[in-house]
This record gives sequence, C-alpha cells and structure tokens, in this order.
Amino acid sequence: MDSEKIKKARELLKTGRFRSGFKSLRVIAGPTRFKIMVLLSHHKDGLIVSELAEIMKMSLSRVSHQLKIMRQHGLVTHRRMGNKVLYSLEVPRHLHDLLNV
Repeated sequence: MDSEKIKKARELLKTGRFRSGFKSLRVIAGPTRFKIMVLLSHHKDGLIVSELAEIMKMSLSRVSHQLKIMRQHGLVTHRRMGNKVLYSLEVPRHLHDLLNV
C-alpha cells in the first residue's frame, strides 16, 4: 500500500471542494431538478420559467422553487428580460472537474 497516496486521498475528502461537490450532486439528484438540468443543457440560449413549466407539465411555482434551489447551489444562472427571467445551465468548477475525469 502507498501510504502517501492514502494520506492525500483522505485529505481530499476533508476539503471544501469535496463538500461542495457532494451538496451539488444531492441537489442534482432530485428528479425535477435533474430534468431541468437536462432541458437547459439542450437549450444553450436558456429557457424562461413558463417554458420549463409547459415542457414539464408543472406549475410555475413548483418550477420556480426548484430553480431557486438550483440557483442557491450555483447550478443555474439567470437574467431578466423585461418581466421574464431566462435561466441557463451553470456547471460549478468542482462538478466540471469531476465530470471531465
């Protein structure tokens, strides 16, 4: 066994980067949020809440709530367009690194 390798691996698991990645993956694991991520990944120019709600056959408030959670974890970005909000997918650095192994 390589004790130095084991020591480095244990230190990695104690970092904030690990905790951030774990929290983000828990957020993504929600079925509604995962569907939103898939939809946004296929619409690079973004989607507004009403479009997401229509596509997913869900209420505006339910989709908005899921987007709020995703925004709090840095998984989506948003910008105002008049009275509408356009959402786009944002992959945080810690997830980007993990997914591009």
